[in-house]
Amino acid sequence: MKFHLRGSSRACRPLENVSVAIFWILLSVTNIIVFYRLLVYRPDSSKIVSGGVVNSDVHEYTYVGDDFPENYPMPELLEPVLLTVEESTHYPLAGADALKQWASTAPRSIGYVRLGAPQRTLCVSMFHQLHCLRALRLRIDEGVGSLAHAQHCLNYLRQMVLCSPDLTLEPFDPLKRDFEVQRTGATHECRDWRTVYAEIDRNWDAWRRDANATDGDSEK
Repeated sequence: MKFHLRGSSRACRPLENVSVAIFWILLSVTNIIVFYRLLVYRPDSSKIVSGGVVNSDVHEYTYVGDDFPENYPMPELLEPVLLTVEESTHYPLAGADALKQWASTAPRSIGYVRLGAPQRTLCVSMFHQLHCLRALRLRIDEGVGSLAHAQHCLNYLRQMVLCSPDLTLEPFDPLKRDFEVQRTGATHECRDWRTVYAEIDRNWDAWRRDANATDGDSEK
């Protein structure tokens, strides 16, 4: 036996229309919030977890002792960029320009940043790694630096490679490839290191301005 409720389909239509309207209103509000957070809102850097990801409930760091974040509080997300590996004529192991070219891999602060109210000095791992490459080059080419430091750098770089495994596939056969002729390798997707350099230089410039202003006030 079948029962038909007269007019039931008509009664449901207004409810369906209301539900659809509510759905689109909520979707629009959500889009506005996401747009604001991504393109407009610039949060307090002490509340940034890493890479521009924000948590309003996160602990506000004092930068005293061990009370500092795991990652540098970048004010914006690092965009993906492509890097094709090349047998570059730059950054040689030895030669007249080797020292100058390898020195150019360091930012103005050499990789140190000052953070928080106490202007706590911390080192960014990326620039610790580049420091180790420079140290190993000096050790190999000129015998500069201790063996213990070279051992530290070799192990540190090994651990950093393990920390960020790159799964890019490379058509590579060292027994067949002529590095003098085949100068390029695989293309890798990376995070934009230029943004990191710019931000670390900005941090250095801000710290220098504050330091100079403090020195000027103390002389008055």
